[in-house]
Amino acid sequence: MSNVGQSEFTTQKRVIKLFEQQLGYSNLGYWHNRKHNRNIETEYLSQWLSKRGDKKDYLDGENGNDDLYGQKGNDDLDGGEGDDNLSGGEGDDWLDGGEGDDSLLGGEGSNTLIGGAGADTFVIHKNYRGRDIIKDFTPGVDSIALVDSISHLGELVALDLSNLEDPATEIVVDVGGNGRVRIIDQEGNETLYGASRHANLHGGYGHDTIAGGAGNDTLNGGHGKDVLLGGEGDDIIDGGAGHGHDSLWGGNGHDSLWGGNGNDILFGGRDRDNLYGQNGKDYLDGGSDFDLLAGGEGDDTLLGGEGDDTLLGGEGDDSLSSGEGNNTLIGGAGADTFVIHTNDRDRSIINDFTLGTDSIMLEGKSSALDLSRFDWLENITFTRIAVDGRNRVRIIGGEGNDTLLSIAGTGTGTEMPEIIVGDAGRDTLLGNAGNDSLIGGGGDDSLVGGLGNDTLIGGSGVDILHGGKGADVFVLPRTGGPEWLTTWSIIQDFENGTDKIKLPEGLTFEDLSIVSSSGNGWRPAISVNIGLIAHLDGIHVEHLDASDFIVS
Repeated sequence: MSNVGQSEFTTQKRVIKLFEQQLGYSNLGYWHNRKHNRNIETEYLSQWLSKRGDKKDYLDGENGNDDLYGQKGNDDLDGGEGDDNLSGGEGDDWLDGGEGDDSLLGGEGSNTLIGGAGADTFVIHKNYRGRDIIKDFTPGVDSIALVDSISHLGELVALDLSNLEDPATEIVVDVGGNGRVRIIDQEGNETLYGASRHANLHGGYGHDTIAGGAGNDTLNGGHGKDVLLGGEGDDIIDGGAGHGHDSLWGGNGHDSLWGGNGNDILFGGRDRDNLYGQNGKDYLDGGSDFDLLAGGEGDDTLLGGEGDDTLLGGEGDDSLSSGEGNNTLIGGAGADTFVIHTNDRDRSIINDFTLGTDSIMLEGKSSALDLSRFDWLENITFTRIAVDGRNRVRIIGGEGNDTLLSIAGTGTGTEMPEIIVGDAGRDTLLGNAGNDSLIGGGGDDSLVGGLGNDTLIGGSGVDILHGGKGADVFVLPRTGGPEWLTTWSIIQDFENGTDKIKLPEGLTFEDLSIVSSSGNGWRPAISVNIGLIAHLDGIHVEHLDASDFIVS
């Protein structure tokens, strides 16, 4: 038989088709040399005919950039030098790319793929059944890609094999025909990829890596130390029944992550996620949006991230970090630490704080807030505590009866001025070591300045003012109409020559009526024509004069 001569790819296919028709053979292999348009040599064509095309083909591209197609049968394809495309077709094929940056598609069946020198791409058809062995995969150089159909080889989806380690690794690619790709390295560790829209992937006893893809996937790591990647979609990700330390990544979408046993790491990613650490010492990070984090058993670390999150520590000594947003923190059993993000826009509520057991820390501070110095307060239960980014603690008493603390500098000795403002409820406002301004607002409030030169403004209602140490200023309210019957201030610790009383705007010392409310000269009552505006405890009427007052 003589050579068929120089020909284009389509002509070669016609020649092969002619032999198939005349001799009754089918599915003969063929090749196309894209650079040099080499002859179809007699010896190779003779081999095709002698072995029958549906049995086994031997194709050798030698030099140049070749396209080799095995079709049916158990074929041997050798690309040789150049950047070659090898396609085994049906059957159990042997593909060797040789030198150059080659593309190898085993097709259906159990195939052996050798990329050779160069940056090679091993193409896996998503819907083929078979088990391919890649003999010389080199992470960082070679790649594995998924394809939906042979007619769309240009639309490849590369798989992330960053978990594989150098040097070159022999791996097994197991295609289940159901949209799943399983990669097994020499250590027996598996990587599963969900190529279908809604993948259901389950790992085994090894250390598995499972990637869900773009759909709403269900991933289960099984036993071992697993890495589970949800990707796009609303995914359900379960670390599995084993005691391995798993890493779960939700990615985009509304995901549910379950750590299972072991010390697990859970990342919610974008969108609203639910993270459940379950058993073990777990690390949970909600990421962005409104998330629910539940640590479960063990000493867990919970980070709310961005958004208005709910953090549930569960059993154990947990660390709950609010992150940005308005967050709800519940430590659960154990000695818990609440880390509060310091941002003026944010406010976090701790719903089960236990004084003497739990602790509160401001983000970036090295020591916890010392709330034990306020335990002398009567009828105050340190259970529900709100902390904002302006260094203020509100002890929520219910029905608007709250206690506000100035906590700047607590535990560090720093004296910082604070402005603490109550609301319409019955509030208790506690200053710190700095020069504080306490404003009661509406309701019957208690204002305690603490250390420093403080300014106490009761507002409407019957307010109790206690300046503490330092030169304090007590600002009296101005009322009119029926409000005067229920608005005045009780000053508990006024000191002559040190503290001052500031009168409402428009009043002078001569407008005041100062008499003893006890009948023996003690407990002066200060009134104007509209009624009582102040009581002073622990001081005699004769000790008050114009120098004790500030006129606006």
